[in-house]
Amino acid sequence: QEFWFTFEDSARPPTIYRCFATAMETPKLTVEDSMATSVETKKLVSTRHTYKSKDGTEIPIVLLHRKDVKPDGTQPTILFGDGGFRRGQYPRFSRTRALWAELGGVYAVASIRGGDEFGEAWHQAGSMSGKQNAFDDFIAGADWLVETGRASRGRLAIEGHGNGGLLVAACLNQRPDLCRAALCGAPISDMLRFHRFQYAKWWTKEYGDPETQEQFGWLRNYSPYHNVRAAQAYPAVLVTAGLKDGRVHAFHARKIVASWQASSISTHPVLLRLDRKSGHRPAALRYHLEQVLDAWSFLFMELDGEE
Repeated sequence: QEFWFTFEDSARPPTIYRCFATAMETPKLTVEDSMATSVETKKLVSTRHTYKSKDGTEIPIVLLHRKDVKPDGTQPTILFGDGGFRRGQYPRFSRTRALWAELGGVYAVASIRGGDEFGEAWHQAGSMSGKQNAFDDFIAGADWLVETGRASRGRLAIEGHGNGGLLVAACLNQRPDLCRAALCGAPISDMLRFHRFQYAKWWTKEYGDPETQEQFGWLRNYSPYHNVRAAQAYPAVLVTAGLKDGRVHAFHARKIVASWQASSISTHPVLLRLDRKSGHRPAALRYHLEQVLDAWSFLFMELDGEE
């Protein structure tokens, strides 16, 4: 007659509910506990939509914003994606994303191929020889936001970390006009040498092995470091990395930043934020807060509506 369950979504922190039910009475639901947050989550709302990728595949996307905000292109907007290693992007609560929404921004999360949202076939469609599908899905998501009037190109940013950093870097090379700014966290930028450092050799099962001729071709076609275009106007980019990152070596971030800085002809900055005390993620809450502050300040400065 009594049970408990936990629920969360993009606009609601993890909450434990207690339910008492009998055949003779209306079920009674009470809140037992909820994750603490200073964000006024009751003022937030999340909505789910779908859009078509380049090959017609339907891609889910969730938008988070305040209830009194109508996404119409006047708000600073972030599009987040990952698309790899079976890491599905499901509705979940994030204090930082909720803060962005509370401050008046729109935060969008696209469930692109490479994750596990629709099973192993969805993962395989965005890995190995199909990796370009993940990039096409993400690019289509940014275009959908603009074409439907939910975002404007001049106030749109893209974000990803690790494999998502690779996603952001590859998409910026393929579509420098895609957005106004980007947060590129711990990116894998050299896809021809990634397997030689730390335990990244295991990633050849996700990306392919550059030591084999056919798979070298896949990787060379999108490797961010090898596809930076000379005399190209790139958007503003903040690349972050941890000097003690045991997963993605910091040289990846340094190389792509140096290449973008040398090649971009725009007036927008390409910056490297290297945390000398952290690894793949900030080593302590203090460093995490500092990184969020820098990232959000960077985006609000760049997405102010001025070119």
